[in-house]
Amino acid sequence: MKLSYNGIRYFGWQKQKQFPSVHQAFEDALKKALPQETEFHTIGASRTDARVHALGQVVRVNLTDLNLEPAELKKILNQNLPFDIRAENVIRTHSYFKVIAFAKDKEYLYLFQNKAETRPWMFPYTVNFEEELNFNLMAEAAKLFVGEYDFKNYCYRAEHVSNTIRKVYECELIEQYQMDLDGIQIKSHALRIRGAGFLKQMVRIIMGTLVQVGNGTVTIDQVRQSLEFPQNRQKLGFIAPPHGLFLHFIKYPQKYMDLEL
Repeated sequence: MKLSYNGIRYFGWQKQKQFPSVHQAFEDALKKALPQETEFHTIGASRTDARVHALGQVVRVNLTDLNLEPAELKKILNQNLPFDIRAENVIRTHSYFKVIAFAKDKEYLYLFQNKAETRPWMFPYTVNFEEELNFNLMAEAAKLFVGEYDFKNYCYRAEHVSNTIRKVYECELIEQYQMDLDGIQIKSHALRIRGAGFLKQMVRIIMGTLVQVGNGTVTIDQVRQSLEFPQNRQKLGFIAPPHGLFLHFIKYPQKYMDLEL
């Protein structure tokens, strides 16, 4: 199942005891939508952080003893979901399908503006960096992240992660990006990054590093050194605010699915 959501009201995807989460809201809606005796188990492909959005979160839903067509499940689920979460697509897949392990690649977008007069309806979806930024330098630095590296300098609390090596397929800055969110036209700059997987807050730290390059605090050579010599621990960037980040899509090999999510 593919979900989209506005993450502003939620403390991330993962369930939390004292705070609202997207996962809990999704399961609450599923309970209302299904017959009372129906047992189910759900797992999401990506643990988005608090206030982060998704256009293509993928959730595996295991249902027992329920003969329901995907289109009907999507319909009744959307009737019970809160206004800021939507089921976009529902398909049947194989019983052995693993929503996390089988993911081929993920893409994130980070929408931002520079010294802009931000409109009220833009605030939940873009971050406005007030200092003057050199976009060309930022774009040059973004290309350095393409490849397989030890990203321990771009991970939150990397000392608690056993493997910080990740592979990035594409990383680019888009100067003029436009997104249509159900009639709301978002015009901004964007960081687009696609890879096999990402560490906790990795995209936001990369974004924060690019901002530091743009304002002259960090050099392109420092970024290169942080990737080529990760053992020389150096945090170059800050963790960029969450609300500019979108989980854009997750792709899977076709053999596991009836159709692409």
